[in-house]
Amino acid sequence: MKRIHDAGLVERFIKHPAIWPFVTDDDCGQIEDWKPVMAPHVHWLLSDDGGALFMVYPLQMRLWEAHSHVLPEFRTNTVGYYRAGMEYLKHNTQCARLLGFIPSGNYRAKRAAEAAGMKKAAVLARCCMKGGRLIDMTMYEAEIGNV
Repeated sequence: MKRIHDAGLVERFIKHPAIWPFVTDDDCGQIEDWKPVMAPHVHWLLSDDGGALFMVYPLQMRLWEAHSHVLPEFRTNTVGYYRAGMEYLKHNTQCARLLGFIPSGNYRAKRAAEAAGMKKAAVLARCCMKGGRLIDMTMYEAEIGNV
């Protein structure tokens, strides 16, 4: 897992047809207008094999949020990618607790988060507009170990 700063690579990855529909909601705008946030506090992490991309950033110094994106042909490795991302945070940041928010219906991401050691922390009711309707998000958390 390595940190990258290539906005073009991030944009191509997120706009992949198998990624975009799962990482956006109705309020994200049009795909052609989307640009990645490239800021010092945002860590874009690419797996060594190029199959997964994570966006992680601090909400507070020791509380971080993660967004995961895994290409279809690499999804058998998703749990390993999640774990590698958490290891990166443990050794390269001050993150002590990691949060992830997964929309209802994304069962693959929920199973992977749980298999990687994340725990279901809360269900946030009707907070994400998807397909013209409000859906729930499940918040997952993991202890990273930087206390």
